[in-house]
Amino acid sequence: MENKNNNLTFFVCVLLFCIAYFFINKNLNQTEEDIHNNTVYGIGRVFYINSKRNFTDARYFYFYKGNRYESGEYIDVPGNKYLNKFFKIEFSSKNPDHCNIFLDQEINDSVEIKKAGF
Repeated sequence: MENKNNNLTFFVCVLLFCIAYFFINKNLNQTEEDIHNNTVYGIGRVFYINSKRNFTDARYFYFYKGNRYESGEYIDVPGNKYLNKFFKIEFSSKNPDHCNIFLDQEINDSVEIKKAGF
């Protein structure tokens, strides 16, 4: 009887994991599709770096149509390499919260930065 309960518990856990994975993956795909179909390019400024043992989180903000938006991304490089620097971003014109940052494309042109709302 106990073995049957263990098998049922294991099955339920696997089922819940699969359902969660499906919805997370579906949401990520919808976000990327939204960006792809409604792409706008801009400039974002990294304002916060949070380094933990296993990951580093870079938070950045940008402006679109006079509104400020914030987003974040996990990065491979610990430390403050990107802090207070400007980078090219792409986001959705329909939902500006859907955004990607290109940390390999730093923007140094002060005229472009000022036009982006900074």
